[in-house]
Amino acid sequence: MEKYIEDWFYVIKNCSVENTYKMGWSKSIVECCLENPKLNLISFDRISEKMFKYYWNQTIFFDLQQSPNPNKSPKFITYVKDQIDLYKKRFGNKPELYDRISHQLNIDVKHLNSILKQDVSHRFLKVSGEDFDLYELNQKDRTVMVYHPDGVKYWKTSIHHREYLKRSEWLTFQKVRT
Repeated sequence: MEKYIEDWFYVIKNCSVENTYKMGWSKSIVECCLENPKLNLISFDRISEKMFKYYWNQTIFFDLQQSPNPNKSPKFITYVKDQIDLYKKRFGNKPELYDRISHQLNIDVKHLNSILKQDVSHRFLKVSGEDFDLYELNQKDRTVMVYHPDGVKYWKTSIHHREYLKRSEWLTFQKVRT
């Protein structure tokens, strides 16, 4: 199990990062495993929704830059920004956490799945020419089968956990005061 966790952290720490897709992808898979450690089959639908949530929260509050090219936002981020614009037109400019307003949004998860299929899913497991066997990717069915979903519960006690948190560059919203 320790080797499996070490491989996850190695991939996260050393993957090429043209934008934040790979970090969102990995964080989403880990979160799915933490939510249900017995379920090893994760749909792109779940991953897309989680990634949308991360990008929504980062963008609506801070408009964080998600790629090195400020003139060309990644497609996933562009979609999130478009949804934020629609939300603001309908409900006003007050930023809200995704979990509070998700029921008011109409997210095209299939579109987001297509972006993940094209731009993220097949690239994550390869680092410096080496393939890592962390999960089985089925692009046709748009699923990820994690080999040890219960293993992620050990991440919090792992020596690599802090490194993951530093590398992932994700904000934690502990409490937003209204």
